[in-house]
Amino acid sequence: MIESEAFAKILNTYLLGTQECNYWHVTQQSDGSIRWQSADESLDTNPNYGDWYKLPD
Repeated sequence: MIESEAFAKILNTYLLGTQECNYWHVTQQSDGSIRWQSADESLDTNPNYGDWYKLPD
């Protein structure tokens, strides 16, 4: 739990206000393929940086 309102606002801005820069946007195309898009690149394959970042099923 975050008790500092000032810190909560900073964290909220960082996590939600800069989503396009920090996170990949994933969409399913009409042909069923998956498209990964960041602020500066677009990929047809998972931009997995290694097993450390892989989410479990």
